Amino acid sequence: NRYLASFAIFLAENRGHYMIENIVEDGLNEFFFTHLYKYREAWSHPIHFTGSVAYGCKDVLSDLCNAYELELGNVSKNPMDGLAKYHNA
Repeated sequence: NRYLASFAIFLAENRGHYMIENIVEDGLNEFFFTHLYKYREAWSHPIHFTGSVAYGCKDVLSDLCNAYELELGNVSKNPMDGLAKYHNA
């Protein structure tokens, strides 16, 4: 996982370049189609994302949710934020 995350740093540093944007959009689009599109429940509930990669690409996630007619939920950079909030409530 850390190995793949090292590529995310490069992608984040070069966001805005048309080739990088295409790589990010294509990868996330494939994720949506492979992992979300097959579940009919996905249209009944907001879709939440966590982690620095998701946080850095939340604009693309928002666009894809709109394209697939899904509701984007929370996009948090650090998963611990949500856990701390839940356990301190």
